[in-house]
This record gives sequence, C-alpha cells and structure tokens, in this order.
Amino acid sequence: MTDSLTTCPLCGADAPGVLALCDSCDERAAMDAEAFDAPASFYAAVSPEEARALAIAEDAAVVLDQMRRAGVPFDAAARVSEAEEYSYLLGGSTLALPFDLVHVGPYQTALGRIADALDAVPTYTGPHLYPATIHATRGPSGRPVVVLLAETTLGEPSTLRTLGQLPDEDAGWLAPVLDATPSGRVPRPVRAFVTAVTGEGPLGCRVVLAGVPDACRDAEAEEARRQRAYESGSRTAVEAAM
Repeated sequence: MTDSLTTCPLCGADAPGVLALCDSCDERAAMDAEAFDAPASFYAAVSPEEARALAIAEDAAVVLDQMRRAGVPFDAAARVSEAEEYSYLLGGSTLALPFDLVHVGPYQTALGRIADALDAVPTYTGPHLYPATIHATRGPSGRPVVVLLAETTLGEPSTLRTLGQLPDEDAGWLAPVLDATPSGRVPRPVRAFVTAVTGEGPLGCRVVLAGVPDACRDAEAEEARRQRAYESGSRTAVEAAM
C-alpha cells in the first residue's frame, strides 16, 4: 500500500501528507532553522507587554526608513530608539514622536494660556495630552515648515493660536508624508498633542505626533502605485496616478 501524496505548500511538488513539505523544501527549512537557532521561547505566545513592544518596534522601523531616505542630519537610529522608549512608557502600542517646538518667542501669550489649559486637563494615570493642529507649508526659500497650533480654549475654534514650529531638520523628513492640503491642513492619520509647556520665561512647548508610521506607510504605498503606473506605459494609468 503506497502513501497518499498531496502538494507541498511552498513549491507545489508532491509531498507525503496534508500541509507537509516535499523533501527538498523540508531540507531547506531544516537548514534555515539550524542557522537561525531560534530558542523555543521565540515560538511561544508573547505577553501583552511584549506585543506592545513588538508593534512599536515595527512602527519604528518604518519611521527610521523614512528618516534615512530623507537624509536627516541627526542620528536617526538614536532618535527613533528614544521615541520607542517614550512610546512604551506612554502605555501605547504605536510609535509616538516627541518634539520640542522652536521659534516660540512670538507666541508666549498663547503658550501661557495653553499652560493654564493643560493644568485643567485630567491626567488620571497618563500624561497631559492637549489636542493640537498641524499646518504644513513652505517658507520663502521653499523649505518645508510644519507649524503647531492649538485652541487656548478647547472647543472654541476662534481661540486657535500658533505655538511654534517643528525644527527644520524634522520638518524636512516629515513634510513628504504629511499629505497636506493646498491650504496646509494635515489630515489623519497624523495627530498632534501638546504634552507640556516648559520654562518660566521664555516658555517652551513639547508636543507629540501620533500616526506618523501609518502616514509613512501610506506615502510609500502611493509612491509604489505611481511607479507601477509609469512602468505600465499607459497614459490613462499615469493620469489616474497623478
């Protein structure tokens, strides 16, 4: 009596059982496993805390890739590592990016009001997170400028005031993935929050951006779509991708 054969899920060749590998693929898999030498714990179910750390690390890899493509002038790996630690301690499962705003001098009155508003935000067990608005545009020289604004009275759009800007070196790598409208409005998935107003005079401002990894993924997918359209040679496809 001969053994019944099925198909190898990797190469389609004959295999000795359901979901079994053929001899060739089985040998390659064994060699790969020996070379990797993964501990048994690698295959075990991870804890919720480990799952959070892994999810943050996946986001971090995406952001690091974007930073390196943009040729940032700072240590991208160190910056992303700091953001990973910050995100984990924040209690989230996605990468959050903290920044200190620059060019805050003209906006001291608004920052003082935001400081008062932050004091009124209940923190429970987490940090202050005061909603802010992102405005992305270009300066006179054509360089990207990313401005942060917030309502000094939450829920009253007429109190929206400028707080400062992201540092130029950060605006440079972020601007391409923010997908700002012609008016400068930045849609989801990127969201901004003020976390602290610092100092006593002059005041400073710390913010955190959430959703940047998803924005990087969206931008990469859009670029891949345009590339496929150009390579197709189809005028219709190219025009649709514009």
